Amino acid sequence: MKIFSKLFTIAMVICCAFSPANAQFEGKMIVKVEAVSIPEELESLRSMMESQTTIYTKGSKSRTESFMEMIGTSITITDTLTGKVITCSDTYGEKLAIESNFKADLEASKAYTQTSFKKLNDTKTIAGYKCNKGIYTIIEEGQKQELEVWYTSDIANTQGEMIEIPGMIMEMIFKEGDIIIKYHVLEVFKEKVSSNLFEIPEGYKLMSEEEFNKMYEGED
Repeated sequence: MKIFSKLFTIAMVICCAFSPANAQFEGKMIVKVEAVSIPEELESLRSMMESQTTIYTKGSKSRTESFMEMIGTSITITDTLTGKVITCSDTYGEKLAIESNFKADLEASKAYTQTSFKKLNDTKTIAGYKCNKGIYTIIEEGQKQELEVWYTSDIANTQGEMIEIPGMIMEMIFKEGDIIIKYHVLEVFKEKVSSNLFEIPEGYKLMSEEEFNKMYEGED
């Protein structure tokens, strides 16, 4: 289903993979992704579009922990200085840590995907932070998608795929026909974050993105 494929891609972008801005922040954020509006015929897919997420950030590093019914438990560890991303998934007891590089991926995607960001004048407060509104545009294979984004410049943007946004994303609205998906930060806590959180959890098998793809190609 094309719509669901696009929704899942957007959900992964806003949940799982978080270029520092000017502000430095250490602490954690509690984030919710919910289906604000969904057609009755797609109601059975609601749980696959929604998640509760915790983001830990310290300097250039972040760790995103989320649960989605479709993929189970996911932990994503990102370093915006090196571009390294480790995606740890625990699905039905299979623990894999896939290493990739979002900077290399972004460079490769330029051939078929164009992105841009436009700041607007609107402001509002989210989780105690002053936020500015903007429109993030994605053009892929001739199709244009616009996302309504609210961000704060008081916290560095650690969203690797959306480096044009000059601050941490605090709220984002995705619309596709009658479907509306909302990503929003519920709480922000300034606190010390252990460096151990940015290491691969015990029990996960580390492999490159190429090795992972070959493994599943071999199952076809």
